[in-house]
Amino acid sequence: MTVSAKSDDMGEAEGTLPVQADNPGKIGLYYKYLIEYLSGKEGIITMGVSSGTAPVMFRHRASPLVLVMPMMVQW
Repeated sequence: MTVSAKSDDMGEAEGTLPVQADNPGKIGLYYKYLIEYLSGKEGIITMGVSSGTAPVMFRHRASPLVLVMPMMVQW
């Protein structure tokens, strides 16, 4: 998975993570929420996406289930 962010105050950043995806696609998430969730986690993180407007589900063995609302973005 390629995670990228672009903002006026922070500039641009991009990173690549290994994933296994059933349905590849794009979804916009607020970068601070994503970075906060991923920080300090090791091992497998499950990300569930049902549509571009439904909450994104994150699950990690050492954390509770987390839902993050997607952002409306233009690609």
